[in-house]
Amino acid sequence: MELAAFGMAFILIIYSLHNARNISVETVKIDDFGKEIKIVQISDLHLSSESSNGLPAITERINLMNPDIVLITGDMVSQDTPITEKTFEPLKELNAKSYFVTGNHEYYIDADKISEIIENSRVKVLRDEVDIFHGVQIVGLKYRRDKNRAIEVLSDLEFSHDKPVILMNHIPLDHGDKRIKLTVSGHTHYGQIVPFNLLVRLTTKYIKGLYKVDNNYIYVSPGTGTWGPPMRLGSKNEITFYDLR
Repeated sequence: MELAAFGMAFILIIYSLHNARNISVETVKIDDFGKEIKIVQISDLHLSSESSNGLPAITERINLMNPDIVLITGDMVSQDTPITEKTFEPLKELNAKSYFVTGNHEYYIDADKISEIIENSRVKVLRDEVDIFHGVQIVGLKYRRDKNRAIEVLSDLEFSHDKPVILMNHIPLDHGDKRIKLTVSGHTHYGQIVPFNLLVRLTTKYIKGLYKVDNNYIYVSPGTGTWGPPMRLGSKNEITFYDLR
C-alpha cells in the first residue's frame, strides 16, 4: 500500500512538472462588448532566472494571434527575477499596443524600478489612469490590497460615454461600476496545485474564468506562469485571447 501511494505521488509530481511547462490558449467570446476588437491577456508570469528565457516564445505566440491590444495584469516577477533591461527586453517584440499594471509581487521587490524597465520595453504602465486606443478605454489600477480604496480611485476616474471600458486590476475586483464592460484580472493562479484551489475558493469570490455580473463581465486568468514550485495540478498556464464584438 505504501509503495503504491509513493508511486502515485511520484506520477503526480512528474505530471505536475510537465504540465507547468505548457501554456494553453483560452478563447473568450463576448458579443455585446460594443466594439469589435481582439485582445490578449497574460498574467502572473513570475519570471525567474530560468523562466525568463521563455518570454520570447510567449511574445512570439502572442504576435501570431495578431491582437489589437495586449494586457499584462501584474506579477511579472518573483523574488529571484533578474530586474534588468534584458529580462523584459522580449516585450519590445510585441506588435500590438501593450499595457501593464502592477501586482503584489512587484511591490515585494521594487515596483517603481520594474515599472520603469517595463515602460522602457515599450509597454505602457497604467497607474490609476485611463488610456484610449482603437476606440476602447483601457483603465489600469496599480496594485493595492484595500478593495475600498481601489473602488474610490476608480469612481474618481472620468470615462467617455461612447467608448467601451476595460479595467485591468491584478486582484479580481467586484467594483460594482456599471461603466466598466470587462474587468481582467489574475492573482489567484486557480490555486495552481490541488487542493489549494479549494482554499482559494474560501477567500476569493472570482477564482477563474468568465463571470457575468449584471450586463458586465469579469475574467480571471489562472496565470501564464507559476509561483513557487514550477508545478500545475488541476490548473494550467494560460494565454487568454478575447474575441470582443
